[in-house]
Amino acid sequence: MLFKKGLLYSENNRNLFGFGKMKNIFFSFILFLFFVAGKSYGQEIYTTGIEVKQIDIKRISVSWRANTNEGSFVIYRNNVPISNVELVKTSKRIEISKVRGRRDKGSYVFPAYVDEVETGQFFYLVLPLKKDISKDDLLPLLNYTLSPVVILEEFMVINKLSIQTNIGSVFLSWSMASNCQADDLIFKIYRTTNFLTNEIELDNMQVYTVLTNEYYFEDFSIEAKVPYYYTITVGDFRILRAGKNQNIEPVIFGSIDTNIVVDTEIRERTNINYLQFINKFKREQ
Repeated sequence: MLFKKGLLYSENNRNLFGFGKMKNIFFSFILFLFFVAGKSYGQEIYTTGIEVKQIDIKRISVSWRANTNEGSFVIYRNNVPISNVELVKTSKRIEISKVRGRRDKGSYVFPAYVDEVETGQFFYLVLPLKKDISKDDLLPLLNYTLSPVVILEEFMVINKLSIQTNIGSVFLSWSMASNCQADDLIFKIYRTTNFLTNEIELDNMQVYTVLTNEYYFEDFSIEAKVPYYYTITVGDFRILRAGKNQNIEPVIFGSIDTNIVVDTEIRERTNINYLQFINKFKREQ
């Protein structure tokens, strides 16, 4: 039996009092590190939130959250909500490799990507980089957007909507921005009994009528005591501008006399006068 560095040392008790105990602790620590690393490495990465904002007329900011603080992601862009795998395949693909996020309220926020675009409407999807994508990977509002970011040139918006009630009809007229020089403008008119507050509401809504290069419309299909709201969009741009391309207050008729016969010649002459007034108004802008 020997004394070695303050420990009682012998061949029989060396594991009990010295080297053996330290060796076990050391190997246990190494195994723990491998366990943690392996668990972290094998963890499935998924997106837990997405936020898209317009910066200016050419740039859009895309940021997202995930369940891990590091990874590679892919941003997809399309002009419709990317709600199925086929749309993922046809979307523009932007790969973001090996980025780190910061801890915030139970998840990790990643630095925003700035996407440079032309005019149009844009929807986004953010997914971790992976080989195969299934429909179960697509989660509305968590990793893909339902509302578009609409980038318009200034002249591609309706500047003013005017509404006039006639006997048994509603007459709509509108004007574009003063610098509008576009040809073959297509206007889509939506008629609802409630005020629209979100572009998503237009998705499942039938267009009431479509006009090309006409800046007025008269609606004869009117019922008494029914509130009517009108929304007019330009081309494929879905944008709601209360007071600009939407009437805020409803149009309501207290009663409608269905026995009144409106003279066709008078109505046509009235429409011509409206059209002349609108064209004159446009030229003066």
